[in-house]
Amino acid sequence: MLTIDQTYLHHNLAKVCSALAIPEQALAAYKKALRRPVAVISNSLKTGEFLFTDEDLAIFEDFVQYCNEQSLTDEADKIRECLEVVKNSEKSSPEIILKVDLLILRLLKMSADKNEVIQGYKEVISRSRERFGPLSQPVQDIYIELSKTLQYLGAKEDVLNTIQERLTELAPDYTAPLVFVNESLKARPITHRILNRVRSSKKKTHEMQTLFQSAVELYNQGKHQAAFEKHCLAAKLGNIESIFTLGTYYQLGIGCEINMADARKYYRKAGEMGHLGAQHHYAALLQTGLGGEVDLEGAVLWYENASASGHVTATMNLAYLHVSSLIGGPFYATGIATFLRAYELGNEEALTVVFQYLDALVTLVQSE
Repeated sequence: MLTIDQTYLHHNLAKVCSALAIPEQALAAYKKALRRPVAVISNSLKTGEFLFTDEDLAIFEDFVQYCNEQSLTDEADKIRECLEVVKNSEKSSPEIILKVDLLILRLLKMSADKNEVIQGYKEVISRSRERFGPLSQPVQDIYIELSKTLQYLGAKEDVLNTIQERLTELAPDYTAPLVFVNESLKARPITHRILNRVRSSKKKTHEMQTLFQSAVELYNQGKHQAAFEKHCLAAKLGNIESIFTLGTYYQLGIGCEINMADARKYYRKAGEMGHLGAQHHYAALLQTGLGGEVDLEGAVLWYENASASGHVTATMNLAYLHVSSLIGGPFYATGIATFLRAYELGNEEALTVVFQYLDALVTLVQSE
């Protein structure tokens, strides 16, 4: 059996090789690092003395993650057998059993179908409720891991159902269902959205199109003042994109002096015409007080308008307002639901934020 120091060195070498994308050396180092914990498990079957430590478990945790990253199903099966021994040992603490349960499930998701994985997590959640309590951090961590696993499997509706289940338990007074926005509402790249809106609108005259496209070309040539003047002409004719662009120009000082009050004016005008980006920008100025007074109630309304039509950033900003104290909150349940909408609209980081505020909700419930 390797010494503890030798095992430590091989474990760290494996992590370094993995980080440097040297898979063969990483796998070889992991196999050497695993010799000691595997031997400990083997000896425990013979002697009845179980000496499995947190350090041994850490090697398994890193190797399981590596197996998932590299799709090493054969290696995963071998490790799962060892972990089952630890799980079934009478001398394993509840904390170690929980960690081993989760490791087994992480390996299971490589080969099992979605329903089997969900059922496995549900069973672990049920046992952990009995061991640690329904509002405990271990139960919370399992819900979060289950949600991440479902995200990995591409099961967004199941992510929704899982978080709805936990949210209902933590905030029973919050009854609004978490409904994802339709896929068709996802925002297209800004360039295509602008040009398509100009080309497709039957209300736009040829002159408006020409002025707007000319302004874009002038801006791309670095002729910002000339571009500003063209946008002014197009805006007078009612071109929504030029009106929005003037808000941006006034906000950033492109081709003109910075004037936040005028930025507000043009963002609002374009927003009233239905421009989602303008609605978001106007809301942000109301929230921060740039170009006028702070109007948080107005900011929420404009964020909600843009969010309802699928604007991702507006949805995120709206969610952050709900979980802040700025509008009388924090309203964690509403904020979590709004972050989930941003996730469905394509912001993958929003789900991570959901987990953070679920933790905050747990803390709040525990303190009451």
